[in-house]
Amino acid sequence: DWKEGDEIVLSSKEYPANVYPWWAQQERGAKLVWVEEDENHRLPVEAYEAKITDRTKVLTVSHVQFATGFRHDLKRLGEICRERGILFFVDAIQSFSVFDIRVEEWGIDALTTGSHKWLLGPTGIALFYTTPELRDHLTTTFVGADSMVDSLDYLNYNFQLLPDARRFENAMLNFHGAAGLQSALEVVARFGRENIETKIKQNSDRIRSMLLDLGFEDHSVREEEEWSGILTLIPPGGDPTGCYEALKRRDLYTSVRDGRLRVSPHAYHPEESFEKINQIFKAALKEI
Repeated sequence: DWKEGDEIVLSSKEYPANVYPWWAQQERGAKLVWVEEDENHRLPVEAYEAKITDRTKVLTVSHVQFATGFRHDLKRLGEICRERGILFFVDAIQSFSVFDIRVEEWGIDALTTGSHKWLLGPTGIALFYTTPELRDHLTTTFVGADSMVDSLDYLNYNFQLLPDARRFENAMLNFHGAAGLQSALEVVARFGRENIETKIKQNSDRIRSMLLDLGFEDHSVREEEEWSGILTLIPPGGDPTGCYEALKRRDLYTSVRDGRLRVSPHAYHPEESFEKINQIFKAALKEI
């Protein structure tokens, strides 16, 4: 039920999956309001609060920003949204299974996450949460046989949507992906999310220190409540793409995001791997 001039507040450095669905709402009269990161690649709560008006309908964030690793304060953002009657949407693909997320306590109206990032699950399967209150107001754009209450009564065309989130599962499920997702969740449950978070902090701090010793320029966000497993750096000589290619030739996979090399160590690296990583980076730097 968009009205002309309703506003959607979001970061100007969002991943496209959290931009284009909102971009499309401009055809329904919505307006995008962009929040800029500061000189330290941070997006503090105050920056979002400054953009909120009495026309703000939605505030949407990635829990962890894909290009910088900055982690939003979901609790405070949720409090602001509740106070102002704003819908709060979260993309959790870069944080799910690593950081604590409390959808009900923090006032998150909808949350989505794929499973192939830090959860280490397969591609092609995702999780989608909404509050029951929001679900009743969502238009089910894509519907099919499996969206309906009488989904197995094929010739009874009773257009009655399922009362829960299964209404959005409109066709055959990705059962192979679901099996992989279940296995990934079992791994997290076995090792413990808190233990995974602690180990990722240790590993990312260690690799960050290693790269600083090699002369990298650090752009990572490492404050206590804002850090993530994503490191962003510029190599000596200022050629992140060249560094990425040199590392890739040695089977060490990173990425380049927003002009910086992104390095994302997980919790599973054995002790002996760190010296090997160090030697690979040294060899790569000699090529660029």
